[in-house]
Amino acid sequence: MKNLILIILLSVLFSCKSDYSYVESLCKNEIEEILQKGVPEGNPQEMNKNSDWLEWNLENSPTKVTILQFDNKDKQDFKTTTYTFNKNGYILTCENFFKGNLTTIVNYKYNDLRYKTQEIKSSPHYQRKSIDRFKYDKNGLKIYDNSPWHNIYLYGKNKKIICELIYDTNGSFLRKRLFYHNEKNQNHLTIEYVDDLNNPDIKVERKFNEKGLPIEEKFYLNESYHGNPYAEFITYSYKYDSSGNWIEKIRISDKFGKTSEKRLIEY
Repeated sequence: MKNLILIILLSVLFSCKSDYSYVESLCKNEIEEILQKGVPEGNPQEMNKNSDWLEWNLENSPTKVTILQFDNKDKQDFKTTTYTFNKNGYILTCENFFKGNLTTIVNYKYNDLRYKTQEIKSSPHYQRKSIDRFKYDKNGLKIYDNSPWHNIYLYGKNKKIICELIYDTNGSFLRKRLFYHNEKNQNHLTIEYVDDLNNPDIKVERKFNEKGLPIEEKFYLNESYHGNPYAEFITYSYKYDSSGNWIEKIRISDKFGKTSEKRLIEY
């Protein structure tokens, strides 16, 4: 595993494109440091991971969250996902439904330090399957996720992700994502560069509100798209409950119209 990661990291050093040179320099420095010191695999010594409550910006300790996704045509929820949480704010189960029919059930297991390590998936259509999915570094940052592909994550000195590498089950390259974080302004701008086999040189600009939720996304293909300044522009708006958690999210795309999600939250 360690040798595989080192080979992949070396390939990134020589494949980053000049279109995102300032992001490349951040990525390159971090990769060089890892190559010199080795990949810090293994369980962290201290439990400093944020709970799923915090990562999802959930307040007031909910026990269950059901997400209903709606399309813009028939106004009906076509996809439903229900999550349950333990008393420490970590996901225990995930149930997925499509048009009212159960498709998959996922249970998660944790190590002694409360890090999610194992995923147990079952379905009405296939037998129960258990995989060792996640690996972490000594700081508790997730560096590897093997479902459904092989995802490898690299972080900057501020512990924010700067590079994600995605490979298929045979080890062939699928996608590379580079991130540039700019939090000096009020809108918390994040720029993401995506380079994959089907869509090379995608650029995504995201702006977030004070709760850390996305409010704008702009997608660029090679900096332009048939003469337009961007390929797609998306805005998000939210409605909140009395605990400050969003219970409705409306997504409007200038190319594909309006979709929405609702969350039913139990405390």
